[in-house]
Amino acid sequence: MRAADVLLGAVIALAAFLAYFHSPIQKMGDSEFTVLLSEQIATEGSFELDAYFWPNQPVRFFPGMKPGMRWPRQVQPGGVRRAERSGVTEGPLFYIYPHGTSLLSIPIVLATRAVGFTTVAADGAYDPAAERRVQRIAASLLIALAAALLFTAARQVLGRGSSAAVALSAAFATQLWSTASRSLQSHTWTVVLLSLVCLALTRRAAREAAPGRSVPHGVWVGTLLSWCFLVRPTAVFFIVPLTVYVLARERRAGVAAIATGLAWLAAFFGYSQAVFGTWLPDYYTRGSGFEAGGYLTGLAGQLVSPSRGLFVLVPLSLGVAYLVARYRRHLPLRPLCAAAVVCVVLHTATMASFRNWWGGHGFGARFSTDLVPLFALLGALGLAARAAASPSARTRRLENTALVAAALVGALLNGAGAISTGGEEWNRVPVPIGEDPDRCFDWTRSQPVCALLPDRLPERKPR
Repeated sequence: MRAADVLLGAVIALAAFLAYFHSPIQKMGDSEFTVLLSEQIATEGSFELDAYFWPNQPVRFFPGMKPGMRWPRQVQPGGVRRAERSGVTEGPLFYIYPHGTSLLSIPIVLATRAVGFTTVAADGAYDPAAERRVQRIAASLLIALAAALLFTAARQVLGRGSSAAVALSAAFATQLWSTASRSLQSHTWTVVLLSLVCLALTRRAAREAAPGRSVPHGVWVGTLLSWCFLVRPTAVFFIVPLTVYVLARERRAGVAAIATGLAWLAAFFGYSQAVFGTWLPDYYTRGSGFEAGGYLTGLAGQLVSPSRGLFVLVPLSLGVAYLVARYRRHLPLRPLCAAAVVCVVLHTATMASFRNWWGGHGFGARFSTDLVPLFALLGALGLAARAAASPSARTRRLENTALVAAALVGALLNGAGAISTGGEEWNRVPVPIGEDPDRCFDWTRSQPVCALLPDRLPERKPR
């Protein structure tokens, strides 16, 4: 890379980090206790969290507790010792969501711990305020890094200015701002890992193949994709198409990627057996969360609803689709483009089948957050195809105007989700969104409208 590219990538990352870090909305939810688990693994070599919950600590330390709850929803009893405790219905307490985020975050957590940020207070009690501070720092850093990686990936096929536009659009006009940078959710590391995959594949494909490096390339890609699965099980819809792409393009690299993936999968099975006493953690076996009955509603909600729709909250996604379709005959790296499109279609179709298609108490198109690196890749390829097609100056002006407008609208909406309390409050009023998901289709009081205009929030219904 040239020095100018390194400098511009660093500037993009710094701008993104400052914006993310100073955006006030921090949605924890599922990610609560992620840093605590990282510290427990790093300092105690254990995945068990018993020492930090009832009856060892009073419930006032637990975020999100409700009457009658013995521990927060993010932890549950289980594991290999469950059956060994005669007369006891619960085993050791574990964080129920994928442990990959905690494992990958250990270096960052240890660095913050070295400067005094620890989730375990001097008296051994859990410190939720410290958890939030570390998650804010870590998520902001990681997604800022992803923006720089996407700039570098785009740079393989575009000029410096266009690559910067792709990266900045991804950083501010998408869910990277409103979702992935808000806390250490599973989306956060998935975005970083997929950004690394996009960089590895574009760099490899944009240059002459070096046969002697086929195996290391396959090992690297196989490792990144395996880690995606460790972080978020729905990453399987990225793993299969991208592995097939590598195998079809370079057999040695593809075989190495498959072998690497199988090795990581075996290690994952071993970890699950050692920790939980099962081949897969409970979270990975929740296939019952998918159902076909409300598929069309879920698909409409995922794509065009005013509160959760990808095309509404991230209008640049439509711009990317237009560029790829309009200039398809001039697309560079066409097999990679096809693989990315397959990933997007499979992921979207699967999320539409999920009974909780609205994504809980998130903001906007949360379930599509993982697709941002792929849309950035497709956008870069689409812009490169347009340059090769050389449309008329008038066509370019019209297209550029529409793309800039879409980016500005996306930045306005996703920025509101990261800054305004109205978007977060919308999830709870007039009733929790899970009790009335049809609210996602209300255009007059949609989540982005309430984020921009909090006075549009309806009155809370009495319980």
